[in-house]
Amino acid sequence: MIYAGVILVGGVGGAWAGAWITDKFGPTRPTSYVLVPICALLFSLPFYIAAVTVGSAPLSAALLVVPTALGSMGYGPILTAIQHVSPPSMRTTSSAIFLLINNIIGLGLGSFILGFISDALLLRFAEESLRYALIAGAGFYVLSAASYALASRRIARDWEV
Repeated sequence: MIYAGVILVGGVGGAWAGAWITDKFGPTRPTSYVLVPICALLFSLPFYIAAVTVGSAPLSAALLVVPTALGSMGYGPILTAIQHVSPPSMRTTSSAIFLLINNIIGLGLGSFILGFISDALLLRFAEESLRYALIAGAGFYVLSAASYALASRRIARDWEV
């Protein structure tokens, strides 16, 4: 129940904030549609690491609201960017493919990969292995930010109204 609250508050707040920020800067600067998620993902790292390393469950839940919100800030801007770099006849398909890949990797493979890392670290870290696997999983935030940074180099050229 507590984590559901974290997802609700952080997810809704982050998605709204990301859309609001990019609506302010996006019309004059298409790169903001990828720069906002880059900054949000990178700023979320210290909060995420703190949340999985503190010894208090209530403090961990409170800290998790921040990276959940920051991680959700990219949904609206990225889907908007996908709409603008795709030809009109492919916009629905492009968004659907993005969401499919995002969910297959994030929801489907994410838990499996983190579980595999946790199992691999079990002998060395015992009951702390999941904590270190979650910290290692934060590397996906960096990978995502780097991918968006690569996209930012071309987005202005590919932008269609």
